[in-house]
Amino acid sequence: MSPASLSSLKNTLIQEILENIDNPRHLVAFAATSQRFCDLVTTSHIVYWKIRCDPRRKLLWTELSESPVLAARVRILELVAEDEDTSIEMLMPSYTMQDHATQHNEDSGDEEVNFDENLCSWGHKNQLLECMAALAKALQRTKRLFRFCWSFWPASDVGFNTVFESLQHNCPLLRELQVEYSQENLRQYPSFYRISTPLWKVSELTSLSLVIVEQLPRTHHQPQYLDPLMIILLTRCPNLEQLFLCLKASVDGSRPIQASRLLAAKWPHLKRLSLSGHLKLYKEDVDKRPKTRAALLKRFLKSHPKIEAISLNHEWLSPVPGGIFSSDTTPNLRSLSLLPDRDRGSIQGIISSELAGKITHFSGALTVDCLSLLSEMKALCSLCLINPANYSLLDVAYCVPDLQGLSVYIPSTSCCTHTILDMLPHLVHLSRFKRITHLAWLFNHVDTTTLEAEGLLILTAASIPSLIYIQVAGNYTDDTDTGWIKLRRDASGLYNGFISVQDAERQELQLWTWGDYFTGFVPH
Repeated sequence: MSPASLSSLKNTLIQEILENIDNPRHLVAFAATSQRFCDLVTTSHIVYWKIRCDPRRKLLWTELSESPVLAARVRILELVAEDEDTSIEMLMPSYTMQDHATQHNEDSGDEEVNFDENLCSWGHKNQLLECMAALAKALQRTKRLFRFCWSFWPASDVGFNTVFESLQHNCPLLRELQVEYSQENLRQYPSFYRISTPLWKVSELTSLSLVIVEQLPRTHHQPQYLDPLMIILLTRCPNLEQLFLCLKASVDGSRPIQASRLLAAKWPHLKRLSLSGHLKLYKEDVDKRPKTRAALLKRFLKSHPKIEAISLNHEWLSPVPGGIFSSDTTPNLRSLSLLPDRDRGSIQGIISSELAGKITHFSGALTVDCLSLLSEMKALCSLCLINPANYSLLDVAYCVPDLQGLSVYIPSTSCCTHTILDMLPHLVHLSRFKRITHLAWLFNHVDTTTLEAEGLLILTAASIPSLIYIQVAGNYTDDTDTGWIKLRRDASGLYNGFISVQDAERQELQLWTWGDYFTGFVPH
């Protein structure tokens, strides 16, 4: 249909077209074609497209349940507990909430639109139940919901099944699901399977991300959710494109979670795969036979030729002639992450020299004999080094001088805090990298409020003129405690302080959705 005939349609039909545009960029492009279309594209078309907030925002759920038109515009819903120290930026349609607040304030005298943190705290079960009921009712209206993320778990069940059941019954277009659950105490926290039963009926997903940390009763050898999960993956999601599983189970120490059935899966469109935690990829009789393990994994990889990014435990890989990852098994592989285990670090026999030249991201623990293969990674943009004990950053700089992103963890020798003396030799080596824009982990033991840190940042900015972003604070094993700062420079390029990324700009560092610049799993 030509643009002229499109402009001849009535506004009601144009609105129907707008309701079926799933990308905000396409909405903006549509609005730019004429003044009439620009007037039809309202703010609500865009601000309701993606919502990220606390599930205790009862007013918002009430508004969505009372306005089917607004609810139908929600494509992405990410629910996470709003804490004072969270690094996750909230995204909410504030202007409509203000309208609600005006009426609400007139009726009740309240001054705040936000949920009452005291009233809706973990100890007020009735209020939490009301919030979950309101959310479940709102989900009945979100017919076009495409992505749903959930990371909110009070110590007791407060109606989660109601929420998940509403999601499963009323969101037929749901294609991306992300759930994170951590059970800190077996007696106090309910089992993940009991409070998430409706989730195991979903189907036709293209992206599934599960991070589950659970304490098992002594009578259970495997998590209860394991069988339903395998049924979903093996029979109900033939079009899966992204799979991220980090599953941990323990009683008195870790307990292996048997996931060998995944090797029989066939997902012809699979592009990204990440398996970690306590997953066990091989059966007991296969685990001690390296050649059999390698054959099974290569057969799985060959049946998924579209894989672009993969992250596995190094322990699962057995070196074979020609490499497990090669142009024959994974022709489209561009990102490879090998999680270290038992100090394994050699990638000789894991990846072929031919494929190494096409890799844009690598993550793992290396050994000296790997440096020659690293130098063959001519397309490498980002590198994540774990425990670089047997070589120096200078060696790495000679191999891949044109890196843009570097993650490197160096243990501190001064009471868990890096000093200028600790860092100076490493900064000399980092100066050999000419194009680095993102630097992660290196400053995670630096308190940015001290004069020592100010001196370190001045030296770092001077050593690496191209550097823009630095990851600071927190623990290198826990991304939730880390944040990013942006270096400020004067006209001559000298360091002039820093600002928080969240305060400076809405930089897409993917702090919430799994995968980022450094792991190579960048969502489209």
